[in-house]
Amino acid sequence: MHTRYNIEPPFIFNYFNNITLLFYNNLMKLTSSGGVIVFENRVLLIKRERAWVFPKGKVKENESLVETAKREILEEVGIKVNEPDRELGTTRYRYFENGEIFDKTVHYFLFFSETDEVKLEKGFLGYGWFYFDEAKKILTFKNDKKILKKAAKFILNLRA
Repeated sequence: MHTRYNIEPPFIFNYFNNITLLFYNNLMKLTSSGGVIVFENRVLLIKRERAWVFPKGKVKENESLVETAKREILEEVGIKVNEPDRELGTTRYRYFENGEIFDKTVHYFLFFSETDEVKLEKGFLGYGWFYFDEAKKILTFKNDKKILKKAAKFILNLRA
């Protein structure tokens, strides 16, 4: 598993502060859940301010990972999905926000959608349905590309 460190403005650190960050033990731990949504051999990606990603969000108290993924998909893209077809794995990364360091784990599930109609939540810049090879080029983060690869492999095995 690779760890990604995002240093967000206005927090600009020199080399030694970045090294300190790598070994910093007092991290705020977050858990999120989301989904790779497939419709007719295309996958849905959404555009945030700095990245193309899958729909995902924070787990609420007393909410399962699957419930979180389904809720976040409905909130962010307006698609009601059924139970997931497969758990795809997790990604983990660290980032700064409002002066705090977060250690975030995201659990991903594969969902097949019955529609390609999207109602994008306010705050997102755009969306697209992409074939898997296109999505791999468009996704911003390597960890997300690994999740996409697992989804593609599972779908290919379904057809074999």
